[in-house]
Order: sequence, then C-alpha cells, then structure tokens
Amino acid sequence: MPDRSRKWRGEHPHAQISKDLNAIVGSSTYDQLRKNHLEEFKPLFYNVLLNLGTTPLEVSDLPTDERLARYAKGAPDPELEALFFQYGRYLLLSSSRPGVSRQICKGSGITPTIRPGARTITPTSISR
Repeated sequence: MPDRSRKWRGEHPHAQISKDLNAIVGSSTYDQLRKNHLEEFKPLFYNVLLNLGTTPLEVSDLPTDERLARYAKGAPDPELEALFFQYGRYLLLSSSRPGVSRQICKGSGITPTIRPGARTITPTSISR
C-alpha cells in the first residue's frame, strides 16, 4: 500500500506483476486475451467520438515521431490531438476496471473512476 513516509511508494511491483502475468499467460492464448479485451472495452470506449478536424495526408502519413516533432513546434495536427484524447481515455478506462489497482492521478491525489456506460463528452462529435 502506498505510504506517505515512503513518498507514496509501495512495494516494488515486479513480484505481483510477474504473478499476474504468469496467471494470464497460463490460462489463455493471445487471441483469446485480445478477444476478451475488445469485448470488455468496446462498449466503454466506442461511446465517444472526437472530431477536431482532418490532418492532411502528407502529415498523417509521416511516422509518429516526426508528427510529434512537428506538433511540438506548433504545427497543427487535429487527428493526433484526437488520438491523445482517446489514448488518455483508454488509460483511464484501463486503470479503473473492477479488480485493478486504482491509479492515482500524478500530483493531484485524485483517483479516477469511470462508471460503465458513462459518457465522457456529449455530444459525441466536437468541432473546433
């Protein structure tokens, strides 16, 4: 359990992660794990669409590291911004599933929880 006197650090996670991974690997194939994951996440994940505009093909065809470098210099990339948003949602969904240790938002002391079926944004399409 995280402890303030240890600067919020708990036990080293390696042993528990290894135990969890061995239990998962021993019970299912990759294809079955993927299928289960998609079945669980689709109803939660695909209830929000974010449309910030279209990135030109000559930009969206670039490797991700080049797109990130362009974006860091101020070049617009609306599809990359939407991807950031969806990736953040995926991480929050992943860390707030039943049976998963709650992840504390860094520096805020807030524990994110997403109710199954809850909508993050309404309406489901936003334009800039």
